[in-house]
Amino acid sequence: MGGYQALFTISFYHSFYTNDLWAGLTIEPDKETQQFLSKYNMLWQVVNNEFTLYYHSVDSNPGFLEYVSSLREDDPLVIHFSVSESNFPIITDVPLSWKGQLLYSTKNAKSDVESSELLTEFSSECTVSTGKICLYFKDFLQGNGTTKPKSYSIRMKARATMWRYIIVNRTGFPANQLRIKSSDGIVFSGPTEVTTPSGEVAWQFSSGLKTFPFSESPEKGFDLVQDMNVARNQYNTLIKGLSTASRTNLQVDQAEGNNSESIYSAIYVYV
Repeated sequence: MGGYQALFTISFYHSFYTNDLWAGLTIEPDKETQQFLSKYNMLWQVVNNEFTLYYHSVDSNPGFLEYVSSLREDDPLVIHFSVSESNFPIITDVPLSWKGQLLYSTKNAKSDVESSELLTEFSSECTVSTGKICLYFKDFLQGNGTTKPKSYSIRMKARATMWRYIIVNRTGFPANQLRIKSSDGIVFSGPTEVTTPSGEVAWQFSSGLKTFPFSESPEKGFDLVQDMNVARNQYNTLIKGLSTASRTNLQVDQAEGNNSESIYSAIYVYV
């Protein structure tokens, strides 16, 4: 951007997405902030997962930033962002019962030498945007009007759930010969007999308290095998690469483990 210099950048991260780059975001200032930026020849740009604010450094007087800052000493620039993922509350590590808006402010940031992470607060207020960011000039201006751009980040974690494989055994294999195998040594307990919502008898394997995060590109790391000779570790692979947890089949169990609320994903497999 010729003649323009960055004031700050906000980078959005979410561990559900590839390389943690939060995809599918719509990011823009609110109407009043847009009017203010336009009046003082300040531009904003969104590229992938980053929002950057620029000011016209060539035409601005030396005291321009201090002057603009004084106009909004306690009045922040406000930026809203919305997500395209309809299952955002499911794939994200937020309270299951939460409905509202994510709030961020430069007054609530965890800083290091290079950047500052804006910390998440949860509002119960229902609005049209997923998140609201308040940015105060005195927080992102470095020192006495120096124009070194400030870097902010917003980081969300993918929800991790316990997994329960429900094996509906329609072929009659002895249940004590079925096992879920992984290449990295993860052990599923079971099987235990359960009844599906449709009334079929099935066998359940559980990861226990071991959890797995939701992912945009999940890896199928588990196999359903039938043991042939346990002593010799001989088995027949029935299904190579079992299905992974669905975003739409999240359940809460108050009984497993010591947590007050254990969240698990039920994965149905038919053999």
